[in-house]
Amino acid sequence: MNQNTSSENPNSGGDSSAFAVGMHLLPLVPVWGVLLSIALWLIGRGDRPGLDAHMKTIGNLLITFFLANIAMGILFVLTGLLNFGVVMQNIVIANPIAFFTALSTMIIPLVGFLVLSVGMIILLVIGAFHASQGVVYQYPLTFPFLGR
Repeated sequence: MNQNTSSENPNSGGDSSAFAVGMHLLPLVPVWGVLLSIALWLIGRGDRPGLDAHMKTIGNLLITFFLANIAMGILFVLTGLLNFGVVMQNIVIANPIAFFTALSTMIIPLVGFLVLSVGMIILLVIGAFHASQGVVYQYPLTFPFLGR
């Protein structure tokens, strides 16, 4: 829950700063972006000392958002299962108010998915901006699974 940025300059030069910006933006590439950022971190962490701090913050963000998406998926499935009987019963007896009420509760997790996706994109761009200035950005609302 810490939104403070570190004022230390963990990057040794412009090349490391550009590498860190790429690390922040790679998760935006569907599927392969996360795998590429992990591979680049494992390859380049010995050569670039500040890369480890950047990747830990990115990893914490990715793990936190992954777990939040799993929670939204479980919520979606549970609301779907709980409302299936209500929806089917109201189709038979033609009660449109109860039918739309049951379906609207399934929209809440879908909105959650959308909010999480947009929030992650915004946070990764902000992190890339800070990385371009040589600052390790501590993403807000993330749990420190990998440390800080």
